Amino acid sequence: MVIVWTDNAKKHLRSIFDYYKVVAGKNTAIQIVSNIINAAQPLSNFHELAPIESALIDYPQHFRSLATKDNYKLVYYISDRIYIIAVWDCRRNPKIMKTLIGRSLKAV
Repeated sequence: MVIVWTDNAKKHLRSIFDYYKVVAGKNTAIQIVSNIINAAQPLSNFHELAPIESALIDYPQHFRSLATKDNYKLVYYISDRIYIIAVWDCRRNPKIMKTLIGRSLKAV
């Protein structure tokens, strides 16, 4: 199945890159973003690899979130493709996730 990174997910990756480029250097930023992108690859064959995201059960889509080794979650849903709609920093307040996802859905 094809993996689609939505514009919002791409913006999140860009923000992560920009942050780490400043605080840790370009090579570290590249490595972290690469790790996040690579973490998504198994989803193309194992769509339901990640559990349903309990913080987002109020939405009609069944959102799943796949944790990466760099403290991020790839928030996605499955339709005709796998849509990654957010890259969530697990160190952030989880209550904000619902608002972020709502904005991301409007942009899809």
